[in-house]
Amino acid sequence: MGYNYWKMMDKVGVAIDNTKSEWRGRKQFSGYIFEVGDDKSKESAVEWARSYENRYDQNKETIVHEPKVHEFDNEGFTVTILDSAGGSSQGGRLSFWKCEVEKDGVTFIVGVNDAILADLIRNSDIKNGTVQQKVMFARRGGQPGFIHDGMEAYKEAVADMKKKADLKSAKKTSKWELGGIYSSLTQTDFCLGKVWDHYEEVTETEPGWYSRTTTTLKKREKPVEVYAWAHFYNFHDDKELPTTLEEYLKQELEDKRVYFSTGRPPARAKSGQLELSDNDGELLDKLFKMKEDYVNYHDDRIKGRFTRVK
Repeated sequence: MGYNYWKMMDKVGVAIDNTKSEWRGRKQFSGYIFEVGDDKSKESAVEWARSYENRYDQNKETIVHEPKVHEFDNEGFTVTILDSAGGSSQGGRLSFWKCEVEKDGVTFIVGVNDAILADLIRNSDIKNGTVQQKVMFARRGGQPGFIHDGMEAYKEAVADMKKKADLKSAKKTSKWELGGIYSSLTQTDFCLGKVWDHYEEVTETEPGWYSRTTTTLKKREKPVEVYAWAHFYNFHDDKELPTTLEEYLKQELEDKRVYFSTGRPPARAKSGQLELSDNDGELLDKLFKMKEDYVNYHDDRIKGRFTRVK
């Protein structure tokens, strides 16, 4: 299962603007969610919920209405769907629906991302607009919404949080090994070993131009040793990753274009290892030989920039 950009919270808080009620017969947003323990998140929520009333009498004072702040364990919320996202003053449609949330006698209105809400509706029992399952708050890609343990989204969120925790505690390294698989939250790459880089990018100012420059590839007097690594471009979440380096290399050699990165790899945790074989060296040599390099699209392609360190 790939990373789905979910964030779950153990405890949530809400800052409620009690001056907001209805406008044109519709209930207005009143609650602003924050993660308990995240001071910056709380400060932002309180500021959004704080309201100001300007009086234009002889005193011309501004009255500040501070919000009420509540904190809850992130479970057991009752949610009722109120209004659709509606239209935007800038054209198009908004992406947040109004939902009324209740727990422990506290009621407030929040905006919920329409995509997450649609998933909740598809996977819940709804009666008169109220979701019959108790829900919790979660964010996907920073967007707020509700999930419960009967949803596939809940399983995704649990898996995402486990992956975050595992990667946070794992030892990270920039010294990658041939065939090693190295992962971040959103990307998985593997090491093609070390290569000699025989060219360098040189930028020069063109004669007669004050600031116009051109960048070209020029052969080095002495090659530089760097790492090479690649992403599993042809392997997605619905396709199992190869188990051997040979399997990957043979598939890549069938394509007309070869892609890999070189330099100093990012510090990542090692999450696996492709099985190595005696054929890998020959296949790697062919792969590096196929690679075409250029700086500008109309430049001649250069082959043989990289050779394997043996």
